[in-house]
Amino acid sequence: MTGKLHSICLGILCLVAFCAQAKETFRIGDPAPEFRAGRWLNGQPVERFEPGQIYVLEFWATWCGPCIAAMPHLSELARKHARKVTMIGVNIQERGDDPAKIDRQVDRFMDNGGKAMQYPVCRDTPDGYLTKEWYERSGLAGIPATIVVDGKGKIAWLGNPAVGLDKALDQLVAGSFDYQASSTEAAAKARRAQEISEVMTPVSLAVQAKEWSKAMTLINAAVAKDAKYAGVLTSFRYLALLHVNEAEAYAQTLAAAEGSENRRYLASIIAKEDGLSKRMYDLAAGAVDGQSDPSSLQAMAMLSYRRGEPAKAVELQKRLIEVATEMKTAPVYMDALEEDLKKFEAAVGQPGEQASPPTQEQRMQQRAEAARKAAGELRKNATLRIGDPAPPLKVRWIKGEKPVNFTDGKVHVLEFWATWCGPCKRNMPHMSHLAQKYRGKVEVISVSIWETKDPAKPYEPEVISFVQHAGKMMDHAVAMDTPDDFMGTNWVKASGQAGIPAAVLIDRQGKVAWSGTAFAGIDEAIELALQDKLDPAAAARTVENYRAGMKRRDELRAAAEAALKAGKPDEAVKFANQASEAVPAFANGQWPILYRAYKAKGDRQAARFVSQVAREHATAPIDLQELAREIGDDDPVAVLKLLKAGMKYSRPTEPAMAIALAKAYARTGDYRNAVVAQGNALQGLPKSSSDARIQQMIDSHNKVLEEYRQKAGSPAAST
Repeated sequence: MTGKLHSICLGILCLVAFCAQAKETFRIGDPAPEFRAGRWLNGQPVERFEPGQIYVLEFWATWCGPCIAAMPHLSELARKHARKVTMIGVNIQERGDDPAKIDRQVDRFMDNGGKAMQYPVCRDTPDGYLTKEWYERSGLAGIPATIVVDGKGKIAWLGNPAVGLDKALDQLVAGSFDYQASSTEAAAKARRAQEISEVMTPVSLAVQAKEWSKAMTLINAAVAKDAKYAGVLTSFRYLALLHVNEAEAYAQTLAAAEGSENRRYLASIIAKEDGLSKRMYDLAAGAVDGQSDPSSLQAMAMLSYRRGEPAKAVELQKRLIEVATEMKTAPVYMDALEEDLKKFEAAVGQPGEQASPPTQEQRMQQRAEAARKAAGELRKNATLRIGDPAPPLKVRWIKGEKPVNFTDGKVHVLEFWATWCGPCKRNMPHMSHLAQKYRGKVEVISVSIWETKDPAKPYEPEVISFVQHAGKMMDHAVAMDTPDDFMGTNWVKASGQAGIPAAVLIDRQGKVAWSGTAFAGIDEAIELALQDKLDPAAAARTVENYRAGMKRRDELRAAAEAALKAGKPDEAVKFANQASEAVPAFANGQWPILYRAYKAKGDRQAARFVSQVAREHATAPIDLQELAREIGDDDPVAVLKLLKAGMKYSRPTEPAMAIALAKAYARTGDYRNAVVAQGNALQGLPKSSSDARIQQMIDSHNKVLEEYRQKAGSPAAST
């Protein structure tokens, strides 16, 4: 949204970083490296690649427009192949030198635009393992870049997710994938990337250094050698021309048809450059004045500033920020837009301009900035270690409001979550189980944090609506953070945690005794705290024991799968149940294996198992949906039973659940209820979007709704 040139420049910077690597690139059929993720941002963490499962690693960044455009389609592919393919988004190449600021940028993106990624998403490790051992060895230039690993753990496909991924996954799932053709295609892509790199890298370095004459010489030499490079170097040639021969650049701009997209594009390049003549800025302003698209608004705001009209620049920049916010623009762009706004505002009131009093919107922005600054100072200075007294509890209660005294002789567990956090929602039933199991001895309080980064935008209605529908999924006290991020700062960040679900345990003496991921050892920590045995060494052991339990769980799951393949369903049930006991927080993860085992023993036993799960575990809607996916078309009635149970503790307009429910109704022939469920899903989706892929998804679901209506025999059926 900041113009084509900016996107091209960023892409080339990625290319420069790529060219610096010297590792041998992947070949189709090579064994995939070990998968080792950094911080998980969304979805169920993937700890290792399971045999028989296809994995898609899609490398992206918050500033990358093509990456963002690909996300909805990748989500569609993830749903289409849910049983056979695991999609993983891998965040790399974020801009900036401050890790904390980068973390906030990425988290802010996940709060907004990242919701289009309906699949697991992680960041690279702090040492850049996934970049070095996966992305750089792909031989691909720039992002988005996709690597597909087949069910045998071998590299099967490399490329841009928008070109060829659908076909590759269809063939891999069907067992008809042509590895030789994929190898030939990958080699051609690598050669093309290398050719482009050899030409573009020196040009981009000259542009970064503002060595305009050198850049022009390199561009002319490349085009003289091979005319095919003229297209990819067009933007750089015009940029260099502005500084080497402005008169020719002016003539070239004037030659573009008045009002054309090409002239507006050139105007956006002019707007970014310092030191040009007034007539050049005037010509550019004439090309974009009166346009309302984001790129033109940004260019006109900057051109107004350069032409000595900062008040007009402020007005246009504010309008641009409003549009960008509605479009859920990447945080790195939003930060740049806000920095430009500050620069324009600082110029208002200088000689030749009339200073005006701050508007209400400006005052709100000032308060928001003050709140962010205060939160930043707290994060920088606050620390919360084991043995420290519990910090104050400052929350807004939603349910179960009560006076809290950390020295009342009880153990207190504060669990931190958000409505957008998949792992948080998956962990909620377990937290309620702990609250019920230790009622009277342990107080569990779930606190919503990080719902929005904008202090001027209240999120209470969203959280309250979620809790109202969650019901017994959160059968304990629930609260939300204060607008100044007090709990997120002084509890979560201060205890060294960067993500959620997070938890802090306060012992019976009112001191911090444990902190960590809300499901990683919390059960054992509570038991030890009740016995006054949770010292720092014991707290560390709970995490190690959890990891050992996860390893044991994986071994038992593998044993269950092997038993199923060997035709021994009773053994599979035994191993799956033991896997559930190894890590109680993830007991529901064994349901798909158990279903297949019971199915192998007979339809009646499988039906009984499904009925029991639907009856006893309605508070785990995400896991019910996973089991429904496993059953698929084998038993539409069972799928419908599971999804109807899960909807009792989900909002009716939760898109993923509502769409799945609509499909389940349709498969059983109940099109009237399919209409209702699909209509609810569409209420949860945006009404329209400027993103073509998102709009395509919306249109697709509207088309499905019309199909259901026609089959229901009631085109006007209520939604």
